Amino acid sequence: MQETYTVRAYSAGGCFSTSLPTTILVVAARTAAPGYNEPSPVALTAYPNPAHENVYFDFNSITEKEYTISLVDIQGRVILEQKVNATVGLNHVELDLEAFQHGIYFDILSAVMFERRLRLLLNPLDGIKIL
Repeated sequence: MQETYTVRAYSAGGCFSTSLPTTILVVAARTAAPGYNEPSPVALTAYPNPAHENVYFDFNSITEKEYTISLVDIQGRVILEQKVNATVGLNHVELDLEAFQHGIYFDILSAVMFERRLRLLLNPLDGIKIL
């Protein structure tokens, strides 16, 4: 789309001045970071709530690619990391949390140019609550 515009500036007394015509060409473009080739997964869910030993994650992927699921403590230390080779469509991952102490953890699903976080509350007596 190409349009020609002029700008007219008015003074307080009503006088004006008009600019020379300027032609503007509008080009639709979409840019992305290098290496970006996939939108983020459509949905990430974790269940059951509460859980006692395991937590399950489901997410969608539009391409086959490798994701990483990390469990991070409140101080930012990675205490569990699991690689997942996702297929197109729904992917299901199970994490065993029996060995971990109670507390607040973050579960991170990540891939190139993508990261999704969930906050997990782990209490061995009462189960895990997904916040």
